[in-house]
Amino acid sequence: MLFARITQLGKSYGARDIFKNLDFEVHQEDRIGIVGPNGAGKTTFFRIFCGLEEADYGQVIHSSGLRIGYLEQFQSWSPESTVRQILEEAFAECRQLEVRKADLEYKMTHAQPEEQKELMEEYGKIQHRFEHLGGYDQEFKLTKVAQGLGFPPDTWNDHASVLSGGEKTRLALARLLLSEPDLLFLDEPTNHLDILMLQWLEDF
Repeated sequence: MLFARITQLGKSYGARDIFKNLDFEVHQEDRIGIVGPNGAGKTTFFRIFCGLEEADYGQVIHSSGLRIGYLEQFQSWSPESTVRQILEEAFAECRQLEVRKADLEYKMTHAQPEEQKELMEEYGKIQHRFEHLGGYDQEFKLTKVAQGLGFPPDTWNDHASVLSGGEKTRLALARLLLSEPDLLFLDEPTNHLDILMLQWLEDF
């Protein structure tokens, strides 16, 4: 399955070409490494691909509905946010679906017979989406990923403000993995991972 097509992509800063005339495709299950020295344009390319920055010319064409996850090198959160709150951001859609399900359940218990069919059809669609997103496995997945990247349950109430730069990167990676994007961009993700965490990430 084709995820994205890059055609004649180019970016310059002043008279300096960061890259030019890039042409390639990204397919499902591709694993691609972008290698180069600092300042070569790797992060710039990531940001253009993810729609965070404009190219000077060329196109990045995504498949319809493609969900992209991007791990940036530097993270910032509200100082009041806890580790658990940041991890749970990955389940935002599931939480919205839970609220809508509860609303529909209430309405169905009070609806007239002629309204029941429409409400049940919507409920069925929401339930299917909730299950597809792994809504019933949220706590299991959160625990697995958080502990794999060095955040056992006794750290979940810690505030983001007390985390080191490396811990913030690992926390952002954990949240990103929990969100299960179709296409995952990792900008130097191994800088703050020890051997055990790196092995865990490869297995994951």
